[in-house]
Amino acid sequence: MSKTEKIILIVFAVIVVALLAVFLLRPPGVQEQVVGEFTPPEFDSSALSGAPDVEHPEFYGTLNLGEGIAVSMYSAPIVTEGAAQVYFTSPESNTVWVRLRITDEKGNILGQTGLVRPGEYVEYITLETQPKKTAAVAKILTYQPETYYSMGSAGAEIQLQIK
Repeated sequence: MSKTEKIILIVFAVIVVALLAVFLLRPPGVQEQVVGEFTPPEFDSSALSGAPDVEHPEFYGTLNLGEGIAVSMYSAPIVTEGAAQVYFTSPESNTVWVRLRITDEKGNILGQTGLVRPGEYVEYITLETQPKKTAAVAKILTYQPETYYSMGSAGAEIQLQIK
């Protein structure tokens, strides 16, 4: 074997050993973070300004999720003709944009709003799937305005009134 061939083999061996060391000495549980392209949710086109005049005040309540974050909605949304009447409201005092997602108990999305600004409300959510049971979960998602940075989420068990 010539001197050049020996040098090439030694360099190749050093590279292989270095790569093995990197993979073997990496701390366990460290995973590569895959970053996808973020598509911000759209604002709800059916959102209305102000506070709603609800038909059933006995179902309408407010959830305080933190400082400057509250929502009001029906605890027992009325489901008719492929839509749920929720009266999902973001009070004018909110410092975040909010969104409501209704799921079944297994986490399958039944329907959701777009983003709702402070001082707006959405009366109905169009359902993607007709619920089979009355038990459901209302998940409230909160976003920092302009950046869409998540300010947290909260979930609440609700009972759908299927008509």
